[in-house]
Amino acid sequence: MLYLRWLRAEENNHSGQHRAAYDALAWGLWRESGIRHALLERQDRGKPFLPMYPQVHVNVTHCRFLAAAAVDAAPVGVDAEPVRPLRERVLERTCAREEQDWVLSQPDPDYAFIRLWTAKESYVKATGTGIGVPLQEVTFTLTEESIRSRMDAGFTQLLLPEHVITICHKTGKGQVLTLCPKEEWICWNRI
Repeated sequence: MLYLRWLRAEENNHSGQHRAAYDALAWGLWRESGIRHALLERQDRGKPFLPMYPQVHVNVTHCRFLAAAAVDAAPVGVDAEPVRPLRERVLERTCAREEQDWVLSQPDPDYAFIRLWTAKESYVKATGTGIGVPLQEVTFTLTEESIRSRMDAGFTQLLLPEHVITICHKTGKGQVLTLCPKEEWICWNRI
């Protein structure tokens, strides 16, 4: 389940974004598992985990104007990014040749790159390897409707006008967007 929250202007700084992401996580843990208080630790490469609840997998992300948290029964990763101008050096450093060609052939290369980047980052967050791995080797084929990879994972993207949010779920099942009862929160339910 993904919990997403749009940030108010006064929250739109690093500490406000960070706090909102962990508030989303707390809300998700309570709603999904009934967990009200839990010790959160980090693996060597930074992936958060709950040592007292190994059956519950979590991940968080935040960026300009939004924060999100994922709670799942299987390893999960989430990344959200605002669309910003493409830097070709970053494209070359992080994408395989076929991915670079795809990005540059799209009507909006800036948006296409953010779709690809969030897929890569959500995957390395789900696996716990972090972005220290060679991202050119974590490859994807994207279309308007899907993300394909050789990795054992499923992906869902929320394509917004100014942001892309990608969740990687190691269960390989899809997700559907639904509204949560709490004001300003959106949830994705597994289908």
